[in-house]
Amino acid sequence: MRNLWKQAWHFYQSSLTAKTLLNILLRVTFVVLVSTTVSYFHVMHDLEMRTLSQLDHYIIERGQRESSIFQLAEDNLTTLRDRFLREIRQPISRDISAKFEKTFFSWPDGTTRNHPGDVSPWEFDTLREATAFIAKGVEVSATLKHKLSVAQSLISSHGAAWSNRFINTYLITVERAISMYWQDLPLALQVQPDFLPSQYEYFYAADTQHYPSREAVRTGVYPDTVTGVWMASAVLPLYEGNRFEGILAHDIKLDHLIEQTLNEHLPGTYNIVFSRDGRLIAHPQYIDEIHQANGAIKISDIDDAHLQRIF
Repeated sequence: MRNLWKQAWHFYQSSLTAKTLLNILLRVTFVVLVSTTVSYFHVMHDLEMRTLSQLDHYIIERGQRESSIFQLAEDNLTTLRDRFLREIRQPISRDISAKFEKTFFSWPDGTTRNHPGDVSPWEFDTLREATAFIAKGVEVSATLKHKLSVAQSLISSHGAAWSNRFINTYLITVERAISMYWQDLPLALQVQPDFLPSQYEYFYAADTQHYPSREAVRTGVYPDTVTGVWMASAVLPLYEGNRFEGILAHDIKLDHLIEQTLNEHLPGTYNIVFSRDGRLIAHPQYIDEIHQANGAIKISDIDDAHLQRIF
């Protein structure tokens, strides 16, 4: 065997043809390796670019789909606001008090509501009409009666028409009066007598101090205190000239959105949702923390550098 190797080596050293063939073989091998490597990285880069492009389109389409309900809410509330302002600018009827007293009742707790205080709120026909409330200690003036009467008519009709998409439709005024259509819940008949709307984000998020732009605004996510349903509010401020009058709003159930966010995703990816101010709404890793904080947890409160970079 050793002799064979010696003969081959001697043949290589003495043969120009062998040297040339080996040189060509090495060059061809090198070219093939280089071209294969370049082709590999080119294919991988192209695949990565196509994957990122598909992911980009997915994110845009998913965002548009999940945001459509909020856009519809803003359109609804704008229509309702314009109609409401047009109606309350009409002259107040002389018999407004008589009409008001036919449907509103003084309760022993000092409030005024559109249902007798000695009858169970659950006997109210929430399918047909909005519930209404005026807080304890509020002067029930002719102006407020006119405003609330107009609201009752509009909230009842529009709320019923929109109930297939929105859990409720409501008005809250600066005078601490409420008109709310909620098909299955007489909520305004259950409000505490000393209700103070300025304590709640769905009201103060649209007031002059917090949001002077007068455009529609969305609240953070929160569990409803009555139903326990996770929701956010789409809110439109009401202004008469430069005077802030209150808000019109839809509450939007988010249980389905949160479930879709966590469970429907592309292979190898996960979805998260957060608000403009950094509150975390849905994240597969932090969903328990979100629930424990009642939706008030912020990305800045979480020790997660990657999540903070995303925000």
